[in-house]
Amino acid sequence: MIRIDPGKKDEDYGPGEAPVLFWFYVNGKDIRLIGQSLELIDAGDYDHDGHSEVVFHKSGYNYDGYILVFDDMRKQIEFGWSYH
Repeated sequence: MIRIDPGKKDEDYGPGEAPVLFWFYVNGKDIRLIGQSLELIDAGDYDHDGHSEVVFHKSGYNYDGYILVFDDMRKQIEFGWSYH
């Protein structure tokens, strides 16, 4: 996890001030943005191809869903829904 101000702790933020967290895939010089404001659910080789896939929960105003990152972290598919 990368923070803008590494000296600040989670408890130092007030309501609505929490930093936006970004997820990256890093492999040597290959760096790819996966997404922001995601919660890691699980990682595993679900399709038994020898490579890991990762599942995240994504939540926001009037939105919830899941993201599956696959194909050596190059592709994503998202399933989500809104409430109104």
